[in-house]
Amino acid sequence: MVDQELNGVPLIDLALAPSIIYSKAIVDMFGGWSLDQTPKARLHGAAHITGGGLPSKLGRALKPSGFGACIDSPMEVPNLILHSQELSEISDHEAYKTWHMGQGMVLITPEPHAVMSIARSHHLEANVIGTVTESPSIRIASRGFYSGTSGWLDYPLDK
Repeated sequence: MVDQELNGVPLIDLALAPSIIYSKAIVDMFGGWSLDQTPKARLHGAAHITGGGLPSKLGRALKPSGFGACIDSPMEVPNLILHSQELSEISDHEAYKTWHMGQGMVLITPEPHAVMSIARSHHLEANVIGTVTESPSIRIASRGFYSGTSGWLDYPLDK
């Protein structure tokens, strides 16, 4: 098992890849630690997608507002997660509830271009992945292993 590879990369190297740290970029967005500093971008919410998937983490950030989200352009799912999903026969619906599926940090902002510019200046990949909606649910266009059969995934927000 230790010497297995995925696309020519040892699985152990994929599993032990360092975490991405977002804090410097986010602090830069809201203007730093000084209250006198003007924010560079407005942030209405943030969801760090670890220890639980996108629906629960983003859902917690949106729940107080009563809004939901439509994630129509999610980030690409890492090959290790797709491989694990295939080996374990985990549905896309369950995989998005359990793993980050490529979304490490989701920021809710009315200024996506400013946020993406700052993120990229910190060498972070940044894209608009969806929109906030009036429907109190998280809807995701699946990019999981079974996305050819799954299509859209729906997760109602807990009351």
